Amino acid sequence: MEAGDSYRVSMHYALAPPAHMAIDRIGVYFAQDSLFQDDLYTIEVIPQVQLFSPDSGYLVSTDWVELADTFMAIGNERWMIFGTFTHVDDVNGIVIPGFPLGAAYYYFDDIRVEPVDAGSGIAEGPVKPSLELRGDAFYWYGSSPLTDAMLFDATGRVIRQWKPIHGSAELPYMLPTNLATGVYVLSVFSDTERRSVSFVKGGRD
Repeated sequence: MEAGDSYRVSMHYALAPPAHMAIDRIGVYFAQDSLFQDDLYTIEVIPQVQLFSPDSGYLVSTDWVELADTFMAIGNERWMIFGTFTHVDDVNGIVIPGFPLGAAYYYFDDIRVEPVDAGSGIAEGPVKPSLELRGDAFYWYGSSPLTDAMLFDATGRVIRQWKPIHGSAELPYMLPTNLATGVYVLSVFSDTERRSVSFVKGGRD
């Protein structure tokens, strides 16, 4: 992937009919190198993409449904990992009555990562006035409150994370004042959407 370019990540999912549980999102983590973990515990990374159902609060469809989002690359990402990336006690899920398998089990198909046309800018899904950078702060105007926000540097390292946060558009979320010169990506999350914007220290996109 090329630094600063936006990519559309999409796939079709279906809940396996025996599954007794469903979750609210599927995370996708893009890495510049492979990750090794020799146990079944949570991988301690933060996914750049969160895929939500377009018509339900949880991923409950047993028919194929497309999930999609866009994100901005930091450059040289070559590996893609799917998961919740959340400790088991923090996973947002529901129990589905009548299904015997005591787990959330999904099928994936038609997985795609496609460049977003230059003419569309860095829009994350629909037109996005919901996230705005002004001065040394950012503001959120989305339809639902923020649940998380992260600032990444050009290597993908998390510089700062805001969680939990108030979700109000009336108060600014202040960015760190001691950032080194370089490219940064701000990603914010609510229960229904994710938005990202990049900026360069000394002048924002």
